[in-house]
Amino acid sequence: MNHAKDICKEKNISLIKWEVEKDNVRAIEFYNRLGAKITEKGIFRWNIKASN
Repeated sequence: MNHAKDICKEKNISLIKWEVEKDNVRAIEFYNRLGAKITEKGIFRWNIKASN
């Protein structure tokens, strides 16, 4: 993650976004230690192969 941060700084990018499953506690704790903030946002997924 720090490497991604360094690349973004070099390219003058000020925000990195990613997704995490709500029950992935270890990942959430890791991201919190980085100083990232979690937001409450619904992510919709539509598997069009499985729908009628």
